[in-house]
Amino acid sequence: MGNDPLLGVPITEVASGQSSLTASPQSNNKARLVARGYRYEERIYFEDSFAPVARLEDIWIFLAYAAHKNMVVYQMDVKTAFLNGNLREEVYVSQPDGFVDPDNPNHVYKLKKALYGLKQASHAWYDV
Repeated sequence: MGNDPLLGVPITEVASGQSSLTASPQSNNKARLVARGYRYEERIYFEDSFAPVARLEDIWIFLAYAAHKNMVVYQMDVKTAFLNGNLREEVYVSQPDGFVDPDNPNHVYKLKKALYGLKQASHAWYDV
C-alpha cells in the first residue's frame, strides 16, 4: 500500500516541533500524529465540516450580565481538545511514513478518538 492516497484511506503524518517552554539548555522536541485534512474530498472522507462560533453580540450580553451580577469571568483553553472527542463514524488512517509495521505494511488503523486535522474532530469535541 505505501500510503497511497488513491485507496481512499486518509494519510497521516508526524508533525514535530520544539517546545519553547523549557528553561534548560536541552531542546525539548515534541511530535504528534496528525491527519492531512486539507487533502480530504467532501462526500468521500466526510459529509460536512463543523465550526460552532458564538456571535459577538452574545458575548457582549454575557459579559454585561456577569458585570451586572458582580460575577468573575474566567477564560480557558483546552490545548488537547480535539484529541478528547470520540468519533461517531468509522475512520481509518494509513500508517505514517517512518512508523510502518514491517510485519503488516498493508494494515490501516481504526481511530477511536479524533486526531488533529480530521474534519470530524471539531464536531467530536463539541459532542463531549
